[in-house]
Amino acid sequence: MKVFADGAMYSKESRWSGTAEDVVRTVGTKELPSKPLVEYALTTPGIHTAIIGIGQISEDPLKCQLVQNYYAAQIDPEGMSKEKRLELEAKTGRVKDGQTNWFQLPRTGLTPPHNLKINKKDKLEITWDTAYAADAPLSHYEIFQGDKKVAAVKHHPQITKQPFTFNDRLGEGDYRVVTVDKAGNRAESGSISFS
Repeated sequence: MKVFADGAMYSKESRWSGTAEDVVRTVGTKELPSKPLVEYALTTPGIHTAIIGIGQISEDPLKCQLVQNYYAAQIDPEGMSKEKRLELEAKTGRVKDGQTNWFQLPRTGLTPPHNLKINKKDKLEITWDTAYAADAPLSHYEIFQGDKKVAAVKHHPQITKQPFTFNDRLGEGDYRVVTVDKAGNRAESGSISFS
């Protein structure tokens, strides 16, 4: 998680840092202290570590980002209530008119898998790259041959360039892969067949 949006929550423009002038040297602001942002990141389910950039080291512990971030991180993992989280989301959503997450893809909604390919050797092999989730996390992918569901492949984060793969005996006809999220929403790929 980019706890301070690479400084865009404060004085930096919403873009990648490229010069020393981009470094934010304050410890939050009166309107948006840094401590709640650190707490938010570390109380998000599934987050166990936050790597926070440090732009200012100072002898004065109140002006030292390292010291202040360290103290902000001393929290109970369940310490931020849902109400406080929603309040902070609303507050940070108003910073720079909500344009602080320039490093994320624009919201697209649930998508079918990307880079869908089919190969025919001594068996059928279908490969694809991860779909993009919407409001619910991805659950699995369903593989169809014509109108018949032939398999389901559990979704997992794609952390390498290795695609998802489905292997089966050779079959005739068209295939498609459907993304399913944990809310039951579906996004269907176009049909593919052997070339």
